[in-house]
Amino acid sequence: MFRYIAAIEIVQRRELLLRRLRERGVLAMEIMPGALAAALVNQYLDIKDRSLI
Repeated sequence: MFRYIAAIEIVQRRELLLRRLRERGVLAMEIMPGALAAALVNQYLDIKDRSLI
């Protein structure tokens, strides 16, 4: 039970952190390690299409 509660707290804190970062304009991605390369390329292309760089 303690592990379950600890896991919930970690997830909630992570979500709060990501939300606060995004509110400040940070482009934060939450990705599984195996999908990192493709996600980075897709995010880069999206940013480029929106003329953010």
